[in-house]
Amino acid sequence: MGPSRGSSRTLVIGRSPDVNQSVVEPLLAAGVDAQGSTQPEEASRRYDARQFDLIAFGRGIPGPLRDRLKREFTARNPRIRLVDVIAPVAVRQIMAALARDPESPAFVRDIAVSRGEAEDQVSATVVEGCHVTLTLYRVTDGRLVPELLAEGDVTPGRRVWRSAAGTVDDAHSLVLIANDDEYHLHPF
Repeated sequence: MGPSRGSSRTLVIGRSPDVNQSVVEPLLAAGVDAQGSTQPEEASRRYDARQFDLIAFGRGIPGPLRDRLKREFTARNPRIRLVDVIAPVAVRQIMAALARDPESPAFVRDIAVSRGEAEDQVSATVVEGCHVTLTLYRVTDGRLVPELLAEGDVTPGRRVWRSAAGTVDDAHSLVLIANDDEYHLHPF
């Protein structure tokens, strides 16, 4: 089983001081030993991965930088848990990751998004029956705005959620939540 929430040392790396604070403060209030950093370029030099159980990466960190940080942190601590988060659900994502045994099998895997002329599709393999919430986030007036695409109980097997063509155009991220225990972030 993973570390308990109260003893878990967590580093939250992002770009925006306000957003970082809005994630770190509720974690601290929940008893998580959390720190925040808004200087991702310096994070691997300023923080030792061996001092943390989990490192969360905000969606605002560019892919190549995020990938480099993950490699550097993992090289220092192969047991570190790395989680990509998005601000509206970041606290829930982190709390779920801390509570979930890292060896637990996934409820959902192999998530894919496809765009088509007639419809857009999100597909995934459901390994274990669960409740799924599928939310698309767009940036409107500088804020992330959620759009619920699907919600309901699903049984094991390959599942496809369909929406009108163009639904995922100009999207920022897609979040698939399984039982509020497992979060999958799909950036666009």
